[in-house]
Amino acid sequence: MVGSRPHDAALADPVTWLATADEVPPFSIAHGDADCIVPVQQSELLAGALADAGVPHQLVLRPGWVHVDPRFDGELLEPTIAWLHRVLA
Repeated sequence: MVGSRPHDAALADPVTWLATADEVPPFSIAHGDADCIVPVQQSELLAGALADAGVPHQLVLRPGWVHVDPRFDGELLEPTIAWLHRVLA
């Protein structure tokens, strides 16, 4: 579906807007490598673009986790909040 609407996909892709953004907030990205909805490479591309732009970010990849895996909230909520406290302090 994304391949059939490349213009719309580009507009929805945050990487599209990095070059023209005046300010970019820190990003916390979490992705399961068993996600069959969004390829894990999308998060890797975003993290790479954020790194190239000098934007604080973290990418957490979890083996075997799926899209909207309940373990995201259970295992990553507190570490993500702690990371945000560090980068926003």
